[in-house]
This record gives sequence, structure tokens and C-alpha cells, in this order.
Amino acid sequence: MQERRTHRRGDGVLFVARAVEAAVRAVASVGERRGWLMAMEPALQAAFAREHALAREAYDERDYERALHHIGRAHILGSHFWSTHFKSHWLMLEIGWRKRDACELWIQTLRTVGTFGTRLLAPFFGTTGNPGSAQFGVGARFELPADLEALLRRQRFTDWPIFRR
Repeated sequence: MQERRTHRRGDGVLFVARAVEAAVRAVASVGERRGWLMAMEPALQAAFAREHALAREAYDERDYERALHHIGRAHILGSHFWSTHFKSHWLMLEIGWRKRDACELWIQTLRTVGTFGTRLLAPFFGTTGNPGSAQFGVGARFELPADLEALLRRQRFTDWPIFRR
């Protein structure tokens, strides 16, 4: 007898979301290796991965307040990098989908698509400390938490490999 797999509502959207996220990571990785994109400093990458994992864990447990807290911290750490900035907004989009929050869905859809172009502008604006959720306006500035500020200081944001040639 064949086992029947059950699907929850939204599984298809999450499958597509994870596939797009993986594709963005792969493209960014190629760009870093070829020197077109700046690579993330290892300690900063580890901190981003930790905050994103904590956000994903909270999301899976349906604790959206905690998920938004951690993905906001990940957003601050990864906002200068195409793949991590995209990944942050993508999880915020998933949270909006799961909560059926039309405002969050709309804002995160725009911001997720916009991450591609905003990476060119990031060096001019610096790190804003903005956690990236819909309740905060684009470009709004916040004081950086001390632990995140220390990590961000380690990255040389103006050292883009493509301009070294």
C-alpha cells in the first residue's frame, strides 16, 4: 500500500521560497568568488547565520515576535550583502504569509524585490540599524546594538573586489 503524503496549505509557496533563496545564495557565491561582490567577514557571517537560525526556529515554533526580533538582528548584520539581505526579507515575507498580515506581505514583497538594486546604494547610506520589518520605514535610522556594532566594524564595506582591479 502506497503511503499518502499530506500537504499543508502554503507548502508550495514555502517550497518555492526556499528554492529562490537557494538560487540567490548560489548566484551571490559565484559573484563573491569572481570578485564582483564583497564577501562577508567570517565572524559577521557566523553571527548572521546564528541570528537567522534562531529566527527560523522561532518561525517554525510559530513564535513570530521572537522570529521578527532575530530576523531583524540578522537584517542589520546582512543588509550590506545581496544574499543575506534577500534572505532576511524573504523570511519576513514568510512570516507575513503565515500570519496572513497583508501589510507585511506587501512591504516585504517590495523589499525582497528591491534588495537587488539597493545593494548598489548601501555603501552611501551605511548601516542604519533598521530591523527591516514593515513597521519601520525604509531608511529609518536606529541605534545599533553594541554587539552588532562590534561585528559590523570588522567588515571593510568599501573594499569591493571589483574596484581593486
